[in-house]
Amino acid sequence: STCRDDIVEKSLGVVEEQLKRAKLEREDKAKEAISLSAALDVANDRCIALAKQSEEDKLTYDKSLGAMEEQLKRATSEKEEMAKEIKQLEEDKLAHDKDKEAMR
Repeated sequence: STCRDDIVEKSLGVVEEQLKRAKLEREDKAKEAISLSAALDVANDRCIALAKQSEEDKLTYDKSLGAMEEQLKRATSEKEEMAKEIKQLEEDKLAHDKDKEAMR
């Protein structure tokens, strides 16, 4: 009977040890899962921030591109105006030179 009690006692001790180990492993896994989840949250937040920044950068780029296109249009029409003025001045000079020739 005592031998059997010893065996039962030892078996219970082994089972209790296994239970303790299993509980500790479960707690470790839970901590690891929480830590992984937190890391995922941080990474996700970072991705969202990068996406927002990228969208803002695109809007800024689009705005400055639009502004450059406007400047180009203005410069082109100013250039065309100057070309017309130069042509008119050249015509006026020719007419003036002809008048001068005719007066001689």
